[in-house]
Amino acid sequence: MEPSMTGVTYPYMRLDLREYADSLRDEAHQRLVWVSHLPSEKQDNFTDVVHFFYDDTSLASDPGRCVGVFLRDETEAAAVRALTSAIDALFAALGTEQPDDEYLRAPGWQLVVSRAKELVALLDHADASAAAA
Repeated sequence: MEPSMTGVTYPYMRLDLREYADSLRDEAHQRLVWVSHLPSEKQDNFTDVVHFFYDDTSLASDPGRCVGVFLRDETEAAAVRALTSAIDALFAALGTEQPDDEYLRAPGWQLVVSRAKELVALLDHADASAAAA
């Protein structure tokens, strides 16, 4: 979904967030692209996703700083916080150097997927509401 150009300074960063969150919620994509390395329209991996949340943005450390930049409000920041907390728990259990398939098999992975689904639904709803306004 194309982000509305209103309400955030960098709508294309919001689109990046949406795409990375979508990868985290899509278990079929993860198996095909991240684990089996099959060609796909979207070629990413868990490392790319982690870099976006932890290195390229302040989403993992302080998502509130992204409100107005590419998050619309504190509700979205809270959803990002919930997602990165689930990833943090996974890293606490397994470390940060495992191959993607190890993370996908870990007991905490389903919480990551669930939190990503919640975030995508929230982003989509906010963007649809902004477009309708």
